[in-house]
Amino acid sequence: MKRAKLFGYLFLFIWKLIQSALIADCQGVTTFPPVGVHEKNPTQIAFLNATIVVSPNQRLTNATLWVENGIIKAVGSKIPIPSSVYTVDLKGRWIFPAFIEPYYPVGNSDAKPADIKPPKYWNPAVSPENKVINYLSKAFPAIYDLRKNGFGAAHCVPDDGIFRGNGCFVLLQDGLTNSQVLKPECSQNLSFNKGKSPEDYPGSLMGAIALMRQTFLDASWYRDTWKVYQNNPKLPKPEFNLSLQQLQEFMAGTNPYVFQAQNTLEMLRMAKISQEFDLKKLICVGTPFDYEWAKPISATKMACILPMNTPKPIYADNPLDYLNVSLGQLRRWEQSPKNPVYLLAQDISISFTTNQLDKETTFWKQLYKFLEYGLTEEQALAALTTQPARWFGVEKQLGTIEAGKIANFIITSGNIFYQNATILETWVQGNQTIIQSVPSIDPRGTYVAILGNSNVSLTISGTLSEPKAEIEQAGNKYKTKITWQNPTLKIESDDFPDRLNLALSPEVNGLVGVRYIQTKPSPISFTKQKSFQDTLLKPVTVIPNAVSSPITFPNKAYGRTVYPLSESLLFKNATVWSNTEKGILTETDVFIAQGKIQKVGKNLSIPGAKVVEASGKHLTNGIIDEHSHIAITGGVNEGTQSVTAEVRIGDVIDPTDINIYRQLSGGVTTSQLLHGSANCIGGQAALVKLRWGKTPEEYKIEQAPLFIKFALGENVKQSNWGDKYSVRYPQTRLGVEQIFRDAFQTAKEYEKNLLSNNTLNSYPVRRDLELDAIVEILQKKRFITCHSYVQSEILTLMRVAESFGFQVNTFTHILEGYKIANEMKKHGVNASTFSDWWAYKYEVIDAIPQNAALLLRKGIATAINSDDPEMGRRLNQEAAKSIKYAGLSKEESWKMVTYYPAKMLHLDNKLGTIEPGKDADLVIWSQEPLSIYAIAEQTYVDGALLYDAQESRKQSDAIEQERIQLIEKMRKSAQTNGSTLPTEEIKEEYSCGGHGH
Repeated sequence: MKRAKLFGYLFLFIWKLIQSALIADCQGVTTFPPVGVHEKNPTQIAFLNATIVVSPNQRLTNATLWVENGIIKAVGSKIPIPSSVYTVDLKGRWIFPAFIEPYYPVGNSDAKPADIKPPKYWNPAVSPENKVINYLSKAFPAIYDLRKNGFGAAHCVPDDGIFRGNGCFVLLQDGLTNSQVLKPECSQNLSFNKGKSPEDYPGSLMGAIALMRQTFLDASWYRDTWKVYQNNPKLPKPEFNLSLQQLQEFMAGTNPYVFQAQNTLEMLRMAKISQEFDLKKLICVGTPFDYEWAKPISATKMACILPMNTPKPIYADNPLDYLNVSLGQLRRWEQSPKNPVYLLAQDISISFTTNQLDKETTFWKQLYKFLEYGLTEEQALAALTTQPARWFGVEKQLGTIEAGKIANFIITSGNIFYQNATILETWVQGNQTIIQSVPSIDPRGTYVAILGNSNVSLTISGTLSEPKAEIEQAGNKYKTKITWQNPTLKIESDDFPDRLNLALSPEVNGLVGVRYIQTKPSPISFTKQKSFQDTLLKPVTVIPNAVSSPITFPNKAYGRTVYPLSESLLFKNATVWSNTEKGILTETDVFIAQGKIQKVGKNLSIPGAKVVEASGKHLTNGIIDEHSHIAITGGVNEGTQSVTAEVRIGDVIDPTDINIYRQLSGGVTTSQLLHGSANCIGGQAALVKLRWGKTPEEYKIEQAPLFIKFALGENVKQSNWGDKYSVRYPQTRLGVEQIFRDAFQTAKEYEKNLLSNNTLNSYPVRRDLELDAIVEILQKKRFITCHSYVQSEILTLMRVAESFGFQVNTFTHILEGYKIANEMKKHGVNASTFSDWWAYKYEVIDAIPQNAALLLRKGIATAINSDDPEMGRRLNQEAAKSIKYAGLSKEESWKMVTYYPAKMLHLDNKLGTIEPGKDADLVIWSQEPLSIYAIAEQTYVDGALLYDAQESRKQSDAIEQERIQLIEKMRKSAQTNGSTLPTEEIKEEYSCGGHGH
């Protein structure tokens, strides 16, 4: 009985030991059942004698890292380690924090939960409720490639749509378990790309921006509506919308919004939305070219995730092929490897993503390139560890090697930022992945052994992962092959006498092992004579003067390094086209300062003013193009619906369009950038000055009047556009009128609801960006510019406007305007027309070149416009055509591209005439501006010289020299770094309609 009792105690004691081991082995792990036998890895392990990089700014030598149950227990020097802890001597090895992938798309798989389909947002491109964690286990690809590059965690994101949904933060272990998910919802992911949505809308960049703005407004309205209901449950229950429910909850939190940009300017557009809706944190996935707008990016306080790809050098056998390669492309090839350095210099927080790397470019190759261009090791490590950890709220768990944090680290052969250093192991949550098997003792060096009657010298060099061996005996060297098969080095030489075949294991002072002669083993010992000096493991050399080309704004031909200042200038003895009752003034002086015209007169003397001698020159206002489509990106039409008053051209201004500079060279200083003519009610216009070298927002005229584009005719009804477009209402001109009446009536009712909605016992009115713009028309705060041709439709729209109590501001094109000039005058509308376009489609069959003069003589303010980027730079000649066709006076003809467009754009208080108080938008012409021989020698905007013909010619020569130098540099690089073929960089140019004017 006593023996049985003793046996029972012994069994209980052993069981308790086993149970304790199992508990220790499963600390914080998972409810997932094991597949096969249980893992029995050590639960405590200490790495000794390593160089430990604790953080980007802290490094310990001969230090210890102690890990227990996947958590760092201690790190430092002289840490006492209990004998029960498994130890590994890492003498000569380094330990770094494992890297973090900040943007890892895993797709919007059809593995989303499909059994529950609650009401969602009306547009499929908006899915903020989507959670990538719900289908991560099915969609997450093999992660070994990330681990072998040193990554231990990743921010995983959905990658389709405008509102893409919630990203999650995971540890990169094989097989997704609960313990690997650090944050199941840690970001809302956005883009301006609607992706796979079957809905036509949005069909343009400005449409995507409008949809995003409307969605944020809807989420706020949804929140407020439910608050009212909770306070007054007797009200009708509001609709439940899963998308808006999730978004408004996210907006109330602190997690970041992560925006994937297709170009750098989209980042600035997203920053503007972020500011409008007070989004707490914005992280943008940028481009290799973000440095081009580094200062504006810095001002937004956003963080940037940088793709690691950079352009490959372009190579062509035929030098003529380089004519298709722009200066901008050449500069980007040279400058983009310095992208991280440029951004950090502007105090922009950065990280790196691997997801856009192509198959030919490795992570380390590209990181070394960044180091060559000046990125420091500390900056690189911070970008790969502490920055993304902080952004996604896991800095208390990851990013550095500190006690209490998750055991995510990498063991390397040396400083990993040195060339030829190797990642040996990646540890994730205390679990090891062997990346490169190498000897525990460095076998490289020079050895001697005795074979027969003579000494044999063995030299092992190369890298730890790819060693090289050389055998020498009696002055003869022999070819050898060496392979590392843990724990043995196999060295073979067919040339050596008796065919040398060794299997050696490294020891501190040498190599011991076996020599095989015809499969018969015999012991052999090599004594180390000299340790290997690893000259391959060395820091990356920073390339001096790696970038020679300047960064300009925009970063292409004729860009500016510095925007010109507005000067105090005195133009002397010019022929001044005043556009006032004073007419054309000869030998007259004009003084400008602070961007304004200060004085006009003869024999002016202004102390301190810079004198511009203008004898024999003509001085005029800058030309105003009332109808332009330059400097627009992402589509000029949101043609998916008949009414798209919510979209704004001001959201998609492209300050890099070379047509801006070209039109400055033609004397144009101001343009109305209009939506196209694919819709009855199109988008909101942007009034801009051509401030070449500024950001998109800086192009906009301050406190400019509000305009919107309407359209009539073939472009609107689309009945002859083919099957793709034939389904959209309206299909007739009768339907066009009905669209207008319906839109204005709906807006009136919406306006009434807004005004009456002021009680606590009623739900807030849902803000509608489309109706907001139309209400502004009814309130005479926004003006209509309407695309038009046929007299009947023109009359119809005027009647519709009068029935709703407002006027149409401008009919543009208006090629049948001469037929109804009396009615137009009575209505009070302006006209903006072509000089002599006709017969380009049946709608304009009755166009005549006398149209502009006939309208003007009826007392209708009339402008000549371009609607074309090429015509925009010769509007002075277009204005002169009315002299030829209709005998119009020179002054009146000139006013049609200066004063009258200023008047119809409600800018005549600051533009259109040369008199004190007006903006100093001026042009010096070589001769009378209406002449076909006239050259715009200088163009000033706000008193700043933005175009100088003489300087432009010098720039052209400098541009050609820079191109030659960059092409030669690129061709040399292509010989060693691979290359791509030349491709022409094409900027899409727009006119009024996608299918015609």
